Amino acid sequence: MKINSETSLLQEQIANDHRVQYILVAGMIIAIIMILYLYNRSRKIKLQNKRIKKQGLQLKDSEQKYHEIFDFSLDSIITTDPNGLVTNLNKAAETMLGFPSGELIGKNIKLVYSSEKEFSMVIDQLRKTDAYSGEILNKTKDGKTLITRLSANQIRNQDGDVIGTMGISRDITKESILKEEYNKLINNVSDIIYTTDVHGNFTYANKPVESILGYSSEEMVGKSFKDYIHEDDLSLVDDHFIEVFKKKLKESYLEFKLKSKEGKTVWVGQKVNTKFNKFNSSIIDGYYGIVRVIDDRKRAELSLQGSEKKYRNLIDNSSDLIQVIDHNGKFTYVNRAWKRTLKYTEEDIKNINMFDIIHPENTEHCMSLFESIKLKTEFDPKRILYSLLSKDGEKIVVEGSLNINYSEEGDVISIQSFLRDVTVQKEAQKLLAQKESTLRQITETINDVFYLYNLIEKKYEYISPNCEFMLGANPQFFYDGRNHTKEFGLPEDRKKLQEARDSMNKGISYDINFRIIVKGEIRWINEKSFAIRDEAGDIVANSGICRDITDIQKANETIRTQNLEIGSSILYAKQIQDAVLPSRADINSVFPDSCVIFRPKDVVSGDFYIVENLKTSDDLEMPVFIVGDCTGHGVPGAVLSLMCNVLVRESFTTRYNVNSPAAALDYVRTRLTNFFSSTPEKNIRDGMDISFCIVDDEKSKLYFSGAHSRCILVRNGQLFEHRGDRQHVGYDENPKPFTNHVIDIEEGDRIYLYSDGYTDQFGGERGKKFGKLRLHKLLMNNGNLSMNELGELLSKTMDDWQGDIDQVDDITFLGVQI
Repeated sequence: MKINSETSLLQEQIANDHRVQYILVAGMIIAIIMILYLYNRSRKIKLQNKRIKKQGLQLKDSEQKYHEIFDFSLDSIITTDPNGLVTNLNKAAETMLGFPSGELIGKNIKLVYSSEKEFSMVIDQLRKTDAYSGEILNKTKDGKTLITRLSANQIRNQDGDVIGTMGISRDITKESILKEEYNKLINNVSDIIYTTDVHGNFTYANKPVESILGYSSEEMVGKSFKDYIHEDDLSLVDDHFIEVFKKKLKESYLEFKLKSKEGKTVWVGQKVNTKFNKFNSSIIDGYYGIVRVIDDRKRAELSLQGSEKKYRNLIDNSSDLIQVIDHNGKFTYVNRAWKRTLKYTEEDIKNINMFDIIHPENTEHCMSLFESIKLKTEFDPKRILYSLLSKDGEKIVVEGSLNINYSEEGDVISIQSFLRDVTVQKEAQKLLAQKESTLRQITETINDVFYLYNLIEKKYEYISPNCEFMLGANPQFFYDGRNHTKEFGLPEDRKKLQEARDSMNKGISYDINFRIIVKGEIRWINEKSFAIRDEAGDIVANSGICRDITDIQKANETIRTQNLEIGSSILYAKQIQDAVLPSRADINSVFPDSCVIFRPKDVVSGDFYIVENLKTSDDLEMPVFIVGDCTGHGVPGAVLSLMCNVLVRESFTTRYNVNSPAAALDYVRTRLTNFFSSTPEKNIRDGMDISFCIVDDEKSKLYFSGAHSRCILVRNGQLFEHRGDRQHVGYDENPKPFTNHVIDIEEGDRIYLYSDGYTDQFGGERGKKFGKLRLHKLLMNNGNLSMNELGELLSKTMDDWQGDIDQVDDITFLGVQI
């Protein structure tokens, strides 16, 4: 038992020893863990302190950069707290608003807004989206209003709460005013200004497009330029722009026809500039162009083509070399003398350019001259000299003058050259310095007369033998010192010749045209004379050339005579037109209280009016009054006007199914279409717009029918508008019968008819159309005036409205009182 007890004690002691060992090991492990933990914590704290120090330095650097940007920014910067009180502003803001920072900080930002409305607009947007961007109106300290572009944002903390607002703005007042003035300028010019993309689709068109073509700017955007080109000129315009695209031309000019919304043809001259890519100049981004209406000039050119044929034969038979080239140097005309001298055929001329035949020694000179013509820099178009190469390589020296035809935009359309083959003369001038005898032999072989006159001894030292043929006196006449001017010169030109001689004595060369009488015939002579100086610089002689220009002067006189004949014909046409219009007495006999305004755009008019009594089949007389507006104006419009006037009168004098104004218009349309032989294949659409009225006093009725026109009735200050059919009197693929309107009338009613020339006239401060509403207001508000006084008022109103602006169309206004 004692042994067992000792054994148990021993085991218990061993177990206690083990527990102590376990506790010691566990304590050591915990101590090691604590040491590692404290070491890592210490290391992290050091790293964190290092990072915080670095971030502090970065923050300080960022704050410094922020303050630099804030202080030195050219844009105005203002910050506010959540209540809208200014907390800071930079120098640019002080300068822009006129407030020193001390006066604005702590004040409500609303102080710098021009109105409560502007402030609310910005605040509402900030509350909805945290940001605002756009133009606003600010107010400076001295009360001046500024237009600014503002970019504002709300500032939030980490919890998402708004702690303030920052706004950056820039004064764009001048920029906005300039932009507004630019837009006014663009929209008030008379030309169409547009831009397109590279495919020719409109991206912008200014307001005049509406008055010229009838389309609004919005209608045109996105549409192709081709949609508005007259079908006759589509291939012409296509070819032109293919060349522009291929050659990447910076600018180009072309004249062609457009079609308006109403189907009318409009001649235009178009200057186009190419818009190249900013980063790659070989890429075209689009085009911008200016389109100017050239209807009047183009129609005048077409009408004069017949006259051109008459005097072209004179030019063809001239001994001078005459050529015409376009703005690219391509030949458009050469006469027979040109072809004979240079030996090129018609087929050759089609395939060569002017610069292909210029002699190499003159290429640079001619390129410079061509550039001067384009830029309109100073040069003498009456004295040009250069050399050409004939087909067989021969050098031909030519001398003469230029006539340049510019478009209204200042672009070159054509260059006409009137040249003389002076190859022999120039060779003669070179040989003159070498040997006088050689010069004599050369000058005797040419048609022009050369001379050398000694100013010191007052005698001719040399004159070409052919002077007898050209000037009517042989060389001995001149060598004897006889006065050619006195014996052969036309008395009217002697003073001119004497002044030329005086100029020569002063060392001034001259170039004059004068007339002489040879064997009873008047000849025109061109004389060019040049001063010759000795080594000391004193004038000792003058040399000159005389040329017979009689044929050229006759050609010029023929052209002048033709122009006079055309003018006389137009005046005679006016007399005829005036004769078919009713006189004031004729009108008064039908309507005693009435007024008429008739203003042709040109000498003659495409408008007409009729006032007379119509006799019915029952022998009753009914007053008829009509206003017609035929296609075009000027001579073409007048011709159509006379024809339509006759057909309208015929309509109510014939009794074949014509018993109303509508039937009369149907009748006139049929007659006009038959007269022009119009068919779908050959559709001449010329015709007229017309208002046709008949008064039945017995039934108190007004019968009216119209084509693209209206009848206005004014009663007791109220205006009633009765519109005619939306079709003209002329060829139409789907014609409809005209409508007959029956209108009740009372005594004192006033009826007005007018063509669109009055309402379409541009004028006023903004250069806009007079307009229908403005005219109708005049008619309603002046019922107290007599018809005669009303006519005077309408005339004066139109004069004041039009001012210096050209009349755009014929104007006809007719008013009668029942």
